[in-house]
Amino acid sequence: MSEIPAAPEPLLGASPATFFTISVADLGAMVAFYRDVLGFAVHMEGTIPGREIGFALLTSGRAMIELLRFPNSDAPVAPLAGTGGAPSARGLFKAGWVVENVDAVYAALAARGVAFWFPLMKPEGGPYRAFGLKDPEGNLLQLFGV
Repeated sequence: MSEIPAAPEPLLGASPATFFTISVADLGAMVAFYRDVLGFAVHMEGTIPGREIGFALLTSGRAMIELLRFPNSDAPVAPLAGTGGAPSARGLFKAGWVVENVDAVYAALAARGVAFWFPLMKPEGGPYRAFGLKDPEGNLLQLFGV
């Protein structure tokens, strides 16, 4: 009888942290949303000298978000229409986090008046529950928990 091989050590470790960057139109509004609504702390913000690129780096635990405001940047290529539309451009579709208490996070955001992209639910056959929301510029965010 052959032995079942042990699962390999995950390349990124058992619990890698998240990081993503969003190109934004209104840096102030986006910083306020991620800070005041989702509870991220502003680690640093300013303008990259000589390039006129506004930036903010926000953190929450081991998660980091970088917001960049490029001069003369265009509108998003393919914003989603409604909740069921598929994007017509390739690239990052949505970002999200696995949280310790998805019920508490959902309740706190609901109390803050957040409009959800979809409510807290358990996908059929899924081992988790999730809900979605959009930031002020329409970027899709999803939070997961058990």
